[in-house]
Amino acid sequence: MDSSENEIVRPLKRFRKAKSKDEEEVALAQAVPASTRYKKKWCVNMFENWRADRVNKITAKESTIFNVRLFHLENLDSGWESMSAPSLNFWIGKFIQEAADKQDARRTNIEAIKNSETTDFLKLA
Repeated sequence: MDSSENEIVRPLKRFRKAKSKDEEEVALAQAVPASTRYKKKWCVNMFENWRADRVNKITAKESTIFNVRLFHLENLDSGWESMSAPSLNFWIGKFIQEAADKQDARRTNIEAIKNSETTDFLKLA
């Protein structure tokens, strides 16, 4: 018998050491490309600016062609981070209809929003 046959064969390390909270935060931050982080921040800021400038923030005073019970939806002055999904969907629809470029041209920013990979922030609720 060869001496190499007598050696204990150790299995390969299949699992890594558990990550700390700080290591998880770094890994998460590095997982999202910088351009995506920039575009998400831009879209959130744009939504916040629209929300602050909008005169009517009361859902019950809105009109819509959709079959929605407006009295079930939250007003726009509620924190959007904690808003229900139906409420956020309603207000995002209004935002997309009303958003325009800086020169207030008829073309809306729907194309920019669609192309910016920023719709993930909309799924937070």
